[in-house]
Amino acid sequence: MATATVKLRIRRGVAANLPASASVGELLLATDTGELWYGTGAGRRRIPHKQTRGYTVTTNGSGLATLTFPEAFVSPPVVQLTAVSEDDDRPNSAEIESVSATQVVIRSWRTGNGLAVNTERPMTVHVTAYGELA
Repeated sequence: MATATVKLRIRRGVAANLPASASVGELLLATDTGELWYGTGAGRRRIPHKQTRGYTVTTNGSGLATLTFPEAFVSPPVVQLTAVSEDDDRPNSAEIESVSATQVVIRSWRTGNGLAVNTERPMTVHVTAYGELA
Protein backbone atom coordinates (compact mmCIF):
# COMPACT_ATOMS: atom_id res chain seq x y z
CA MET A 1 0.00 0.00 0.00
CA ALA A 2 1.40 3.39 -0.98
CA THR A 3 1.86 6.14 1.57
CA ALA A 4 0.80 9.64 0.65
CA THR A 5 2.04 12.82 2.25
CA VAL A 6 -0.50 15.59 2.53
CA LYS A 7 -0.22 19.14 3.74
CA LEU A 8 -2.73 19.87 6.48
CA ARG A 9 -4.02 23.41 6.55
CA ILE A 10 -5.51 24.89 9.69
CA ARG A 11 -7.27 28.23 9.72
CA ARG A 12 -5.78 30.18 12.60
CA GLY A 13 -5.96 33.56 14.25
CA VAL A 14 -7.28 35.41 17.29
CA ALA A 15 -10.43 33.67 18.61
CA ALA A 16 -12.62 36.76 18.13
CA ASN A 17 -11.63 36.94 14.44
CA LEU A 18 -12.25 33.27 13.53
CA PRO A 19 -15.45 32.53 11.58
CA ALA A 20 -18.51 31.21 13.43
CA SER A 21 -18.82 28.38 10.91
CA ALA A 22 -16.46 26.29 8.79
CA SER A 23 -16.63 23.53 6.18
CA VAL A 24 -17.13 19.99 7.45
CA GLY A 25 -13.86 18.80 9.00
CA GLU A 26 -12.06 22.12 8.59
CA LEU A 27 -9.89 22.92 11.62
CA LEU A 28 -9.72 26.31 13.30
CA LEU A 29 -7.07 27.26 15.89
CA ALA A 30 -7.30 30.28 18.20
CA THR A 31 -3.72 31.41 18.62
CA ASP A 32 -4.53 33.57 21.66
CA THR A 33 -6.46 30.98 23.72
CA GLY A 34 -5.19 27.68 22.32
CA GLU A 35 -8.75 26.52 21.57
CA LEU A 36 -9.29 24.17 18.64
CA TRP A 37 -12.54 23.75 16.68
CA TYR A 38 -13.71 21.64 13.76
CA GLY A 39 -16.24 22.73 11.19
CA THR A 40 -19.66 21.10 10.90
CA GLY A 41 -20.78 22.79 7.69
CA ALA A 42 -23.40 24.84 9.55
CA GLY A 43 -21.19 25.96 12.44
CA ARG A 44 -18.22 24.81 14.47
CA ARG A 45 -17.63 22.68 17.58
CA ARG A 46 -14.85 23.08 20.09
CA ILE A 47 -12.56 20.10 20.63
CA PRO A 48 -12.29 19.71 24.41
CA HIS A 49 -8.87 19.80 26.01
CA LYS A 50 -9.04 17.30 28.87
CA GLN A 51 -6.36 17.04 31.50
CA THR A 52 -5.46 14.87 34.46
CA ARG A 53 -4.68 16.45 37.82
CA GLY A 54 -3.35 14.71 40.94
CA TYR A 55 -3.89 15.77 44.54
CA THR A 56 -3.30 14.44 48.04
CA VAL A 57 -5.81 15.09 50.82
CA THR A 58 -5.96 14.04 54.48
CA THR A 59 -9.30 13.11 56.03
CA ASN A 60 -10.25 14.29 59.51
CA GLY A 61 -10.85 11.96 62.48
CA SER A 62 -14.39 11.31 61.24
CA GLY A 63 -13.04 10.09 57.90
CA LEU A 64 -14.20 13.10 55.87
CA ALA A 65 -12.34 15.48 53.58
CA THR A 66 -13.41 18.10 51.07
CA LEU A 67 -10.97 18.86 48.27
CA THR A 68 -11.63 22.11 46.44
CA PHE A 69 -9.93 21.93 43.05
CA PRO A 70 -7.41 24.77 42.54
CA GLU A 71 -8.72 25.07 38.97
CA ALA A 72 -12.41 24.42 38.30
CA PHE A 73 -13.48 21.90 35.68
CA VAL A 74 -16.15 22.62 33.04
CA SER A 75 -18.25 19.73 34.41
CA PRO A 76 -17.66 17.19 37.19
CA PRO A 77 -14.45 15.31 36.39
CA VAL A 78 -13.87 11.57 36.51
CA VAL A 79 -12.33 10.98 39.96
CA GLN A 80 -10.31 8.03 41.27
CA LEU A 81 -9.32 7.60 44.92
CA THR A 82 -6.56 5.57 46.54
CA ALA A 83 -6.57 5.29 50.34
CA VAL A 84 -3.06 5.02 51.81
CA SER A 85 -2.30 3.05 54.98
CA GLU A 86 0.22 4.91 57.07
CA ASP A 87 0.53 3.07 60.36
CA ASP A 88 -1.20 -0.30 60.30
CA ASP A 89 -1.81 -3.23 58.03
CA ARG A 90 -5.62 -3.07 58.01
CA PRO A 91 -7.22 -2.50 54.60
CA ASN A 92 -8.20 1.11 53.90
CA SER A 93 -11.03 2.34 51.71
CA ALA A 94 -12.17 5.68 50.37
CA GLU A 95 -15.27 6.61 48.41
CA ILE A 96 -16.69 9.69 46.77
CA GLU A 97 -19.64 11.16 48.66
CA SER A 98 -20.16 13.87 46.03
CA VAL A 99 -18.32 15.49 43.15
CA SER A 100 -18.86 18.75 41.28
CA ALA A 101 -16.83 20.88 38.86
CA THR A 102 -15.21 22.64 41.83
CA GLN A 103 -14.81 20.02 44.58
CA VAL A 104 -15.01 16.42 45.72
CA VAL A 105 -16.15 15.18 49.14
CA ILE A 106 -14.39 12.01 50.31
CA ARG A 107 -15.19 9.52 53.09
CA SER A 108 -12.60 7.00 54.28
CA TRP A 109 -12.61 4.06 56.70
CA ARG A 110 -10.54 1.11 57.81
CA THR A 111 -11.67 -2.49 57.73
CA GLY A 112 -11.16 -4.88 60.59
CA ASN A 113 -12.67 -8.31 61.27
CA GLY A 114 -14.83 -7.93 58.18
CA LEU A 115 -16.41 -4.68 59.41
CA ALA A 116 -15.93 -1.17 58.10
CA VAL A 117 -15.01 1.11 60.98
CA ASN A 118 -14.54 4.84 61.28
CA THR A 119 -10.92 5.80 60.72
CA GLU A 120 -10.71 7.49 64.16
CA ARG A 121 -7.61 9.23 62.89
CA PRO A 122 -6.62 11.04 59.71
CA MET A 123 -5.98 9.05 56.54
CA THR A 124 -4.15 10.12 53.41
CA VAL A 125 -6.06 9.76 50.14
CA HIS A 126 -4.54 10.20 46.69
CA VAL A 127 -7.02 11.80 44.29
CA THR A 128 -6.83 11.75 40.48
CA ALA A 129 -9.25 13.95 38.53
CA TYR A 130 -9.66 13.82 34.73
CA GLY A 131 -11.70 16.35 32.81
CA GLU A 132 -11.81 19.60 30.91
CA LEU A 133 -10.57 22.59 32.87
CA ALA A 134 -12.69 25.75 32.83
